[in-house]
This record gives sequence, structure tokens and C-alpha cells, in this order.
Amino acid sequence: MGQLKIHKVYYEGRNYNYNSPELDMLKINIIEGPNGCGKSTFFDLIYYGLGGKVSHFNSAEKETHKEIVSDKSNFVELEVLLDNVKFKLIRKVGENLITILSDKPFFNESEELVEFLCLPINRNKSEDYIFSDWILERLNIPSIEIFHAGKNFKIGFNDLFRLVYHNQGTDINGIYKPADNQNYVSDSIFLRKAIFEVLMGKTLIKLYEAYGNLKRKQSEYEKASAIHSEYKNIIFDMYKQLGFKDVINNYHLSNEIEELESTIEKLISYRSAQLTSRVSENVGLALTQKLKVEYEKNELALIEMKQYIELKVKDIDSLNRVMRQTKEDAFRLQKIIHTHRQLEMFTPDTCPYCLKSVDRPSDKCICGHDIDESDYRRYFYDPSEYYTLLKSKVKSVETIENALKLAQDELANFKDRLVSLNIENDRLKNELSHTLGEIEYITNFDELDHVENLLLENKEKISNLKQALLLENNLQEYQSAKDSTKKEMDLAKIVVEKLEASSESELIEKVDKFNKYYNSFMKTSLLDCRVAEINSDNYMPLINDGDYKEASSAVHKRFLYYLTLLQLSLLDEIPFPRLLLIDTPENIGIDNTNLNRMLSCLDMIENPNNVDYQIILSTGVNKYPESMKNNVIIKLSEDNKLLKEK
Repeated sequence: MGQLKIHKVYYEGRNYNYNSPELDMLKINIIEGPNGCGKSTFFDLIYYGLGGKVSHFNSAEKETHKEIVSDKSNFVELEVLLDNVKFKLIRKVGENLITILSDKPFFNESEELVEFLCLPINRNKSEDYIFSDWILERLNIPSIEIFHAGKNFKIGFNDLFRLVYHNQGTDINGIYKPADNQNYVSDSIFLRKAIFEVLMGKTLIKLYEAYGNLKRKQSEYEKASAIHSEYKNIIFDMYKQLGFKDVINNYHLSNEIEELESTIEKLISYRSAQLTSRVSENVGLALTQKLKVEYEKNELALIEMKQYIELKVKDIDSLNRVMRQTKEDAFRLQKIIHTHRQLEMFTPDTCPYCLKSVDRPSDKCICGHDIDESDYRRYFYDPSEYYTLLKSKVKSVETIENALKLAQDELANFKDRLVSLNIENDRLKNELSHTLGEIEYITNFDELDHVENLLLENKEKISNLKQALLLENNLQEYQSAKDSTKKEMDLAKIVVEKLEASSESELIEKVDKFNKYYNSFMKTSLLDCRVAEINSDNYMPLINDGDYKEASSAVHKRFLYYLTLLQLSLLDEIPFPRLLLIDTPENIGIDNTNLNRMLSCLDMIENPNNVDYQIILSTGVNKYPESMKNNVIIKLSEDNKLLKEK
């Protein structure tokens, strides 16, 4: 997979600046200095330049970095190597954009060669292409979309960076760097597990991609199914309005239309024969016949247009009725969800007295008595079912609104056409009356009137049948769309099932290898550590089977967790970017002896293939093993702080 290396860090403002030395000459780079000289600021600049959120760079926060917040026209510039291709990343302080520059043209999201690119950091819409997508592509890591608790969420570069950037977190027992945007999704165990699994294996990445694809296919199927169901209900109402007692499929509708059209052709031929056989040649009669045909066509068009308007009005009424019902259903679902939120105080595995989670065996009550599991759980409901129904109803409302808008536009067009037809009808009627007053002829008006009535009746039937055929064809299209999305959803399920099987074995292998190196590092670092491993449920460390309580062990647990991930990336081709940023681990609370023993684990890294990697570590003065003295590339002090005043 790809590698990320920091080559140089640069900061420029009107009042302060900073220009780092080259950071990629050594695999381990140490920044040495006492507290308050800028070690954490150095890492903040790197993280900010990579699109991260640094709260004290924001003037609206309570605690701010006064030099940077008070500076003007300031920006961070990083020179990075992505798979040995050099890029400059420039981000102005306070802006949501990163400018990407390169000496060589590179591809943008449209596969066009460019020399620079300006991308947003935050995603406003799911389809937006942002900086995270670009840098993940350069690292050969897909931008994976996950679905959790009714929300969809893309795992971005800064989410994965939570196991790359070892910052000075406030929770000493935590492993992951705190999320940039704190919410119940970003803080969930589900997302943390996903981050670990994405960094650990290619098959696991494919599995999460397959999960996202399956969720999208399920959503498409639910939408197509809802549209089909709603349209089917509308059609039943329309059939009643058209006078059909039973539903007729499109094949029989087409045949009946053809038969009626054939009958109309015969009636027209008969009428023409009657007129030509009983009337002598007359110029006035020919003109009268022509006007009569035009008048007849216009009359039929008027009748048909009035029917269209009547049907369309009924269609709009039906849609409005369905709209009201669907909105009422959605409102009721919202009330159900709200009620559930207000009343759900317990789960089947929660103690009703202290509200703590209980590891309850199946078919056993919390008190220990035998119970029927299905009867025991009937008071506990999963709101996800209501969310799914509510989402379906909301989608139905959107569909009906679109159909209603289209129907209203069609009704307006029909009314405009009706006005034009009435004007043309009056003109033809007056002209025909004038022409008839000037000629005399003899014919069988009763018989012709009967033929005319049959023509009108059959044309009206054809008009209704064509309306029904149009509705039936539309229904078939919705049915086809529903069947197609169902097939795609089933295929996506098969892919997920196959990947789950293969990824499970891969994950067992990866966790086993992680435990091997993590245990070795921890036993070397902590004298009284007998065994160290990670929990297979949440991937959190367990020291001495969970009995180890010493507070200072939290420093070892977190630091060596990150180091183990780096170690695995040097042995296997996993998506971890072979970079560690470690900000002053001793600040959390660890004595020099334990600190040196912990940092000495860096010398234990196995790298049989001489794979390139980078570690940037900040420490206090002389707080590192003697063997790493030559790895100090930056020395800060009270007289030599990171940011230089101009």
C-alpha cells in the first residue's frame, strides 16, 4: 500500500514564521525541548496541513494559540512524499481548502493531468470530492462508506490518522486520537473497529466496501419498492375512474385497442361510401365534406381533451390524498420514535437498579431464574425498524411531490389546449353553417348519424384504453426497476457473505500477529507485564488478562499499540501509511527509566525487507535513550522557540 512521509514543515505569517529541516533523512526523527517551546505546535502544524482540525487555531474557541490566532495572512505549507512523489500542501489558517502543488503533472478526480489542485476539507454532500478522497487515492486506500445507527458515514483520512498521530490526549486510558468532530458515530466502538480493520488488511477494506454497496442497493430497492407500491395504488383508483371493473395487462389492452381501431377504419370507409354514392359532384359539397371532417376531428379532440382534464384533475386529487396519508403516516412514526426515545430506559442486558450492563446468559433473567427469551424481550424494541419505515415514507413523499408537480404542469397544458380547440371549433361551426346554406343535397342523415355515434363511442373507448395502457406500461417500468434493484441487492449480499468468510480468517491471522509483537514490546517495556494482547471484540489492550491497574502503564499501552501497527506494515502489505507522529509521551505521566525502556522498543522493529518508514517523536530534554542521541534533528529551548517572531 502507499506510504506518507513528511519532508518539510513551513509556517508563514506577518508576525511569525517557521521553516523545518528535512525530516526524511532518518527513519526516526526526534524533536527535543522543554514544555512551552513549541513541540506540540510542530505536530499541530503537520496535522492542520493534512486537513485536520486543531481547535486552538480557531479564534472562536475558548483556548487559543495566541501567536497563530493573532497572526495575519498566515498559512501552513507541508512538503510530503506520497509513494515517493513529492507534493506541496498549502492551507491558509481558518480556511476549509487545501491547495496541492507538484513539480510533475498529476491526475485529478476527472482523470485529467493538472499541476495544481484546490480541494475542500469538509464534505457537504456525500458525492463531494474532498482532500481526504484525494490523499487516500494516493495511498491506495479507498474512501469507504459505512452505515451505522441510521447514518451513513465515509471513513476519511483523518479518521484513519487517529491510529497514526499519537497526540497528548486527555484520556490516558484511550488508544485512539480523539475524533475531530465529536458525535455518537465518531465515538462509537463500531467506527473505531472499522478504522482498525481498514488499516489492518486489504480483504477487510473490500468487505467494508461491500457493506457500503449493499446498504446502497438496499436503499435503492426500498425506494423502487415504495414507488411501485404507491403507483400501484394510484392505478387502481385511475382504473375505477376510467370505468374498468378489472385490471387488464398491457398485452390485452393493446389487442383491444387494435380491434377498435380496425372497427373505426371500417366505419369511416362505410360512411365515405354512403356519402359518395348518394351525392352528385358538387364543389360546395366537397368543401362541406372537408369542413365536416375538420369539425368532427376538432369535436373529438375537444371531447378527448375534456376527458384528459377530468382524468388529470382526479389524478391530482388522488395524489393529494395519498400525499396527506403518507405525511400522516410519517408523523405517526415520528411520534412513535419520540415516544420510544422517552420511554426506553432499559435493555434486556441492563440492571434495573444501577443501570449497568450485565453479561446475562441466554434464557436466563438478570436475577438468574429461567425465562423464555422471546417472551423476556417483548418489552424491548429496536428503533431501527421505525427509522426504516420513516425513511421509506419520506422517500414516498418526495416521489409523490414530483408526480404531483408533473401532473399539475400537464393539467395547465391541457387547459391551454382546450381554449385553442374551442376557438377553432367556433370557427369551423360558423364556416360549415355558411357553406351548408348555399348547397342542396339528399342523403340518409339517420344512418350517418348512427355511424357517427359509433365512431365517437369507439374513439372514446380507445382514449380510455390508451390511458390505461399508459398507466400499465409505467407500472411495468416501475416493476422492472424494482426487480432490477432486488437482483442487484441479492448479488451484493452474496459478495458480502463471501468476503465475510475470507475476511474473518484474515482478521484472526492479523490479530494473532498483532498480539505476537504487541506482547513482545509490552513485556520488554514493562517489567511486571506477563502477557499483553488485544480484545478480539473491540481491539483494546488487555494487560495480564485485565488485572493490571498501574496508571503509568497507559503510556506503554498506547505508544506500543501504534508501534505494533507500524511493525505490521513493515512485514505485510497493509494500508497503514508507515508513518508515526508521537507528541511528548512522557507528558501523560511516566518516569525516565520506563520512558527510555519504552522508547528502546523502537530499536526492536523488525524490517527484513528494508521497507522505508518514518517516525517523528518529540520529547523533553534528554528524555530518550542514549542510542538515539544522533536522531535529534530539532532542539528547542526558551531562547529558541518553534515560531520565530519577525
